[in-house]
Amino acid sequence: MDEWDKALVAYESALRHNPNSPKTLHALARLLLEREQFGPAIEVFQRLMGLGNNGNREEILSEMALSWIGMEDLGKAAAFIQKAIQIGKEEASIG
Repeated sequence: MDEWDKALVAYESALRHNPNSPKTLHALARLLLEREQFGPAIEVFQRLMGLGNNGNREEILSEMALSWIGMEDLGKAAAFIQKAIQIGKEEASIG
């Protein structure tokens, strides 16, 4: 078992104990993205976004766009980039 597989097992175990942990979900989604498991990564990113107030929506949307690029769906990738840009603008105007 390589380090990636060990990390995957650890994240899945952590999520069994706390299924709505934003940090664990984000780490798992990033691991899946790095491993080019784009479909599962998108599912985890969507689950993470469904939690609501997770504080880094712009980053998550950008990573979802990368996942859609990996799935060769440039239309969806562009849509997620646009959402990320919009959120970035909104947060900049608030700050």
